[in-house]
Amino acid sequence: MDTTAVARIDGTVAVVGNGPIALHLRRGLAGAGVDVASDLAAAVFAPWDPAEIRPVPFHELGDDEFHRAWQRTLDDAVTTAVAARARFGARGGRLVFVVPTIALAGGAHHAHWAAAAEGVHLLAKSAARQWGPEGITANVLAVGPAGVLAEPDTAGPVAI
Repeated sequence: MDTTAVARIDGTVAVVGNGPIALHLRRGLAGAGVDVASDLAAAVFAPWDPAEIRPVPFHELGDDEFHRAWQRTLDDAVTTAVAARARFGARGGRLVFVVPTIALAGGAHHAHWAAAAEGVHLLAKSAARQWGPEGITANVLAVGPAGVLAEPDTAGPVAI
């Protein structure tokens, strides 16, 4: 992790998620001397946990799998963004949404997670447009299948 950019963040950062990416970000931010606490300058949404992101052929997807991937992920992303905005205050802040590249390119056997990730991607765009005038920036960071999928090879090749 490049701690040069991280060290310039004024204030504290909240990292949402329990997967390896979120844990890595928490350790990296803390190692760079950034307070990972409640007064926010930035919020990072990185909920992707390979233990949960298992491949299921599209034609075998049930409501439970789709709900777990789509609805819970989007609900958590919205809750994170709205709560962060409320805590940013007049100085604005930064939202960072981490998504798997399957959001951008699709993923064989991962339609439910690709849909959820693309939903988060679109949410970030909407937050940037709506809250930009308040000094809130929203960015998306795409990570490859190896960082988020239980079986990365099942997603197919990454062409992005």
